[in-house]
Amino acid sequence: MKHKESLFRKLQAYSSVAAGVLAMQAVANAQIVYTDTTATFDTNQTGFSFDLNHDGTTDFTFFLLRYNTGSQINYQVLGFGSNSVYEVAGEVNTTNGYVYVNQINEGDAIGADLSWQPYNSLFWVFARHIESGSSLIENGHWLGASGKYAGLRLTLADQSYYGWIRLDVDSQAAVFSVHDFAMQSIPDSSILAGDRDTLTAIPAIPAANHIHIASIGRNVIIENTYPGSSSMNIEILDIAGSVRFTRTTRQKEIKLELPDWSPGIYIVTATTDEGRVTKKISIR
Repeated sequence: MKHKESLFRKLQAYSSVAAGVLAMQAVANAQIVYTDTTATFDTNQTGFSFDLNHDGTTDFTFFLLRYNTGSQINYQVLGFGSNSVYEVAGEVNTTNGYVYVNQINEGDAIGADLSWQPYNSLFWVFARHIESGSSLIENGHWLGASGKYAGLRLTLADQSYYGWIRLDVDSQAAVFSVHDFAMQSIPDSSILAGDRDTLTAIPAIPAANHIHIASIGRNVIIENTYPGSSSMNIEILDIAGSVRFTRTTRQKEIKLELPDWSPGIYIVTATTDEGRVTKKISIR
């Protein structure tokens, strides 16, 4: 235990001395274009068009289709991109050909490893609720979703840029709301869902008080102080979203020496039965 206390005391001291250097490096390596907005749509053919990278061009449009015709009720939350260089993270339904937009949790990495779908002749589907007589059709991943994220990608000059948008959709796809959106301005680099360039951990998860992640030079230190906790799963991604390291351990403290890793920003996730913590670190 004395060794642990000494190690983290040194770590905290180092972090205080190097705070300015690491802050400047984070700015250089994690430029995120963030837009805060609040809008709710509950009327047929109303929606939200937005410019993800703030270059003056509309990139994406998400909208509500809502109408009643006698015995039919048709509610849908749909979307499209201005052209094929704008994509969403989702999968193509093999039965009807529609792209169903994936629902992403806060802190999850959005990058090249996801399945990306461009806009074609069919709208992207967030959620559909269609009643016709006694039949009911519901599909899409967003019915009843609250504070979830959709992954976005745009490709310019053969370089990919990743982003997210945070949405709510009610249980019948009759209303949807937009909260905010962001884009990682470093080409071919991933972004965490919800990251505004200030996200270092997920504060709403109880484990955040018990799991500590930090880096010194080319070493990563992870400590789990939760009493009686069982195993801990560790995963490290690079800035492009590729998995660089995984391990499951029952040790309370792990020191990873990474002498061969390239300098830069990495994303460390530690998961236990009590919850999960995700943190960006700098390898120097």
